[in-house]
Amino acid sequence: RWRCGAAEVEAGVTDDGDSLVVDVGGWPQPVRVLAHQGDAWTVEIDDVAENWRVARVGDTFYVHFGDGEAFVERVPRFVPPEATAEPGTLVATTPGKVARVAVSVGDAVEKGTLLVVLEAMKMEHPITAPLAGVIAEIRVRVGDNVAQGALLVRLQ
Repeated sequence: RWRCGAAEVEAGVTDDGDSLVVDVGGWPQPVRVLAHQGDAWTVEIDDVAENWRVARVGDTFYVHFGDGEAFVERVPRFVPPEATAEPGTLVATTPGKVARVAVSVGDAVEKGTLLVVLEAMKMEHPITAPLAGVIAEIRVRVGDNVAQGALLVRLQ
């Protein structure tokens, strides 16, 4: 699924050997890639060659073509765990190992205060307070391995 403006559509790409078949909302369109280097693409649609520039930022693709432009955003297949968490709870945004717990139960914290640091794929991922509050519960210790979506800290 992809979002373009307010509209969401099903889209897919298949390779038929000679070209790619791009199907957007049930409308298949053969597209031949004539050249590709970096963000520059030359494609052929309906026997007409077009030059495109495609830039990706996260799950959003910005496409500049001819005299127009568009952007499309990939709609996640699964809801991220933080989107389903109870208000005041902080969950692991990625699986990892707890590298640091920077607060204690009863601490008053401001928005942006560092609470926990997760280590995943040789990178540190800071978990900060989304709002001011008091630490009501800490569910992890340094060295714990946590799954994505695991409850780390609860704020009051």
